[in-house]
Amino acid sequence: MAGRETFELPRQSKDETPEEGLLAALNRIAPDRFPRIAVVDDSPEARRLVRRILQSQGNYIIFEASNGREAIEVIERELPDLIILDLMMPEIDGFSVLDFLKNKPETAQIPVVVATAKELTSEEKNRLQGQIQSLMQKGDFLNDEFLDEVRTLIR
Repeated sequence: MAGRETFELPRQSKDETPEEGLLAALNRIAPDRFPRIAVVDDSPEARRLVRRILQSQGNYIIFEASNGREAIEVIERELPDLIILDLMMPEIDGFSVLDFLKNKPETAQIPVVVATAKELTSEEKNRLQGQIQSLMQKGDFLNDEFLDEVRTLIR
């Protein structure tokens, strides 16, 4: 696509832990245009919360998907700059969405922030290793420090 900027994130080694937080991922996006973000969660309330936080902090083009199948369609069509992905969804879960995206050259390099309410097992954390840029608990969205940091980074 003409005029579309691209960027690459350094690959993580298997020993590294993904950088924590949505803000770390937002901070890596080019500041000179409106970042395109896909928010994928089967909970309308969770999607609305993330959308409101993002919209209150800056200009973003936000795409939403309510399940894994919808997520894959939206992400392939829109090629967002960042994906905020829930893991536990009906039909196709977030792990399967990640596997699908990471196996396609067009979507493999899109940074992913996993936002989950689930306490991950060691096996699940290992499965995410090297596939995501950060991991956060959904409750972190409501943290005042999180909002303060968003305001600081988006200016």
